[in-house]
Order: sequence, then structure tokens, then C-alpha cells
Amino acid sequence: MYRALHWTRCVVPAASAALTVFSPSDGWTADLAVLPWDYTFNAIQNFVGGPLSHLVIVVAASCAVLSFTLAGDNAVVRRLAKTVIGAGAALLAVQLLNYLAP
Repeated sequence: MYRALHWTRCVVPAASAALTVFSPSDGWTADLAVLPWDYTFNAIQNFVGGPLSHLVIVVAASCAVLSFTLAGDNAVVRRLAKTVIGAGAALLAVQLLNYLAP
């Protein structure tokens, strides 16, 4: 009985303090203003997540195919192929999450 009482003495105030500090309030959104670099960061994010990533995947795929054609099946070609597959899966996941998020 004493251990349970001691445990609640520590955890309950800490949990209530954490909920109070980290709970969203109207005061957090009142100061929300458009900063001068917001548009620039959004443009960079859209470029890196869009055309640049597609270009990197296409270049890596063409290097993998060219290496496979010229050098045969070796560790470097397999690593490039894994890079293409991994980058494509990551890009697909990012695009899916961007589609699902409002």
C-alpha cells in the first residue's frame, strides 16, 4: 500500500504538469504570422520532394542498368539496384503521406 502511494506521489504531479505544458492552447496560434522565409522553404521542399528526387532516381537507375550491361552482375550493381528500389519506395511513401495529409 505504501509503495503505490509513493508511486502516485511522483507520477501524478509529473503527468499533470506535462499535460499542462504540452497541451495546445489558443495562445499558441494567436501569434502565428507568415515569416519571410516560409515561401522559400516551401518552394525548396516541393522541389526536393518532386523533380529533384525523380531525377536522382532516374540517374541511379540508368547507372545501375549501364553498370549491369558493361560490368555484369557484381556487388556495385546490386548496391545501385538496391538504391534505386529504396529511393523509389521512399519517394512513393512520401507522396502517399502528402496525399493523405490535408
